[in-house]
Amino acid sequence: MEINVLNDEGLGLTREDRRLLRIRVGFAITTNVRSRQPLCSHPADRLYAAVVYLEGFVARLAACDAG
Repeated sequence: MEINVLNDEGLGLTREDRRLLRIRVGFAITTNVRSRQPLCSHPADRLYAAVVYLEGFVARLAACDAG
């Protein structure tokens, strides 16, 4: 099941949480993926590094993945 982490109210993110998450997603893409190509066209290790970075800031994302 896929969720939109910026819009899913079940995660309990505040407006400020969403704003910071958007900034961190941009940073994760810039530093780990390093390209504007579609995400699925990148090596798995780079995508994994970006996800780990984001989960370090928003523990709820790691919990969703584990669930």
